[in-house]
Amino acid sequence: MKIKKNINLVFLVKQNLDEHNFKRFSIKSLEKSKINVRFFNLLKILNQRVFLDYSKKNLKSDIYVNINNFKHLYFELRKLKGTIYLINDVGENYFTISLIYLFLLFKNAKTIKFVKLGSVSAELYKFSLKDYSNKLLNFNLFGVIKFFTNFISNTINYLFSPKLFKVISTSPIFDKYYKNLNFDYIKSNSFEYLEYCKYDNQKKNENYFVFLDQEQEFNFDHKINYGFKPYININNYFENLNCFFDFFEKKFKTQIIIAASPRREKKFVNKSNRKVYKNLTPKLVSRCRGVITHDSISISYAILNKKPLIFLYNNDMKKKLIKIKGIQALSNYLDAIIINLDKKNFDLQFKNFREGINFVNRAKYNDFIKSKLIHINHNKKIYPYERILEIL
Repeated sequence: MKIKKNINLVFLVKQNLDEHNFKRFSIKSLEKSKINVRFFNLLKILNQRVFLDYSKKNLKSDIYVNINNFKHLYFELRKLKGTIYLINDVGENYFTISLIYLFLLFKNAKTIKFVKLGSVSAELYKFSLKDYSNKLLNFNLFGVIKFFTNFISNTINYLFSPKLFKVISTSPIFDKYYKNLNFDYIKSNSFEYLEYCKYDNQKKNENYFVFLDQEQEFNFDHKINYGFKPYININNYFENLNCFFDFFEKKFKTQIIIAASPRREKKFVNKSNRKVYKNLTPKLVSRCRGVITHDSISISYAILNKKPLIFLYNNDMKKKLIKIKGIQALSNYLDAIIINLDKKNFDLQFKNFREGINFVNRAKYNDFIKSKLIHINHNKKIYPYERILEIL
């Protein structure tokens, strides 16, 4: 590779470097790059308590910098010399991002917009006027303050964001938004698709179902966005979830394996000693009989492998409109089973789905793959964070 002097590729992130992120961010490959690659992890500035909660199993890399405070951030930004390409993987609704944008504006930095399918369910369900009105009626003081601070920071960031250089997309869902605009729109395969490809020739139908854990009782996104008060009753959630697992295994003569969230720090409450695996989701799904989930992004593996899906929710999830509407939208779109954990009449609920637990609507799965998961005409099997190097 030809050495490219004075070129800086800067990623703004808000996640610690665990095993999953080390692979997802292609750290091993980017460490070998001939340009100056830096990941600035802003989590400690944004929420120090969350940073500490998820720092027990941190990996280390010379290109991955945990920013300790604003003085440290200023010091790292000053070290950047030459051309700067910036990728903001944190989001726009933080004043910290505003300060970074203002600083880099004077260094003539350019932005590479990296668009990927974050929440599949959010893309499927569009809020109605009634939904918005219900949301406004349920606003508390914290919600009002958060709404206005987000609005102000988003406005500032829109005005002072460095000039857009290119857009990289890992999902065809964004084609309609960007393909006709006056800048390069570059397609890339998603991390999930490339991980699926590793096990594509190992597909089996072993007699187990995979539950896609999302650390639902108290997950990372909820902590950083809404604080440390869980929105669901943790004891009730695990009691009913394990009750469902017991019923399901007995009724359908199978077993359930837990694919733990890569971010999970606390032990999964597992009353029947079911097997729990971490960072093995693509492999587990490729060999399973079916998949059980709430609305995990990892349903991509189930859809690509044409595995039956069963969606779960409880009454607490109804408090989060985007959560419950998203789960319902996924179930409807894929013609899949949906179960309320709190009702407990599981046998009766399953009778409402005549096709049974092994049913896959292949036409809908294929439509989902073509419209949301894969750029059909893009054959490069290069991970998206490595693909960025090709365009500089």
